[in-house]
Amino acid sequence: MHIFVTGATGWVGSAIVAELVGAGHSVSGLVRTTDKAPSLSAAGAQVILGSVDNHGTLRESVRAADAVIHTAFNHDFSKFHDGIAQD
Repeated sequence: MHIFVTGATGWVGSAIVAELVGAGHSVSGLVRTTDKAPSLSAAGAQVILGSVDNHGTLRESVRAADAVIHTAFNHDFSKFHDGIAQD
C-alpha cells in the first residue's frame, strides 16, 4: 500500500513513517524544507517538497496514495488571533 504522510519529519510523523516503512509499505512524505529531505529519504520514504499551503502538490500526492495520514502542523502562532472574535 502507498501511504502519503504530511508532517513526515516531525516528532509524530517520523515515528509513523518508520513504522510504515518497517511494515513494508511504500511511503511518500511532505516536507517544508530541503534540509529535512535527507532524514526522510534515509528512513526509506519518497520526499515530497512543499507545505499544506501547496494545494496542487497536496492534490497530486493524495491522488497517488492509497491512504493519507495527516500530522502536519503550522507552529507559527504570530497570527493566532486572526479570524477569532475579539471581546
